[in-house]
Amino acid sequence: MGACPAHAVRALPTRAGGSVLAGGDRRVLLPRPQLSPERRRGGRGARPGRVRDSVCYDRRARHCARRAISSGEIAGRGTRVARGLRPLGAVTSVRVAFVDTYVLRDAGAGVGLDVLVLRRGRGGRCPGSWETVHGTIEPGETPVQASLRELREETGFTPLRLYNVSRLEAFYQHGSDEVALIPVFAAFVGPHAEPRLSSEHDAAAWLAPAEAAARFSWPRERRAVEDIVSLFGKGGGGLLDDVLRVC
Repeated sequence: MGACPAHAVRALPTRAGGSVLAGGDRRVLLPRPQLSPERRRGGRGARPGRVRDSVCYDRRARHCARRAISSGEIAGRGTRVARGLRPLGAVTSVRVAFVDTYVLRDAGAGVGLDVLVLRRGRGGRCPGSWETVHGTIEPGETPVQASLRELREETGFTPLRLYNVSRLEAFYQHGSDEVALIPVFAAFVGPHAEPRLSSEHDAAAWLAPAEAAARFSWPRERRAVEDIVSLFGKGGGGLLDDVLRVC
């Protein structure tokens, strides 16, 4: 199995005074330039108060980094295509990219809540996995607008009440080198409501919160169920309703 592509090449200091040339999953030790005996003793040739050796070393590291990026050659491991390398100083982006919307209904007096779980169909990502309503925030949309749209598209529901769960999920997308942030919502529908599935899903089920958490494939969705039950287990936001209720 080949190594992952290098997405960055940069010089990193080490505790020993040298540093490494880091590129993707590769870190290559660059030895610190040796001082002459006179300079180590502070004798002739020494320049008190100067850091010329460090400066020379830093220049050498930067030169090696530039050469590695331009040629695709990284630390003697052969020539590799430099495609995918990003410039020094580039940073991973962070974006509010998706929404998670948990669909809830009253399960009856003294029973509590039902949570909707959806199974992804064939032909898309993660076929056979179970999830909540999830989707991308389109350009120009707010997270609230995206939540309502995705709910309508994936289930046909217009909620009786929509709540901000006051929870923000995040995960790293290695394909785009982006940290995606995910605001979380809870949507209440009628006690006898049944979803109208889109082509994304091929099955749905109403489950008790503990069963739903066990069914969800993504750990973040399992964890979110605990907050949802704590906040909305009695059918609303309780003392926090005025802050958490969206519509």
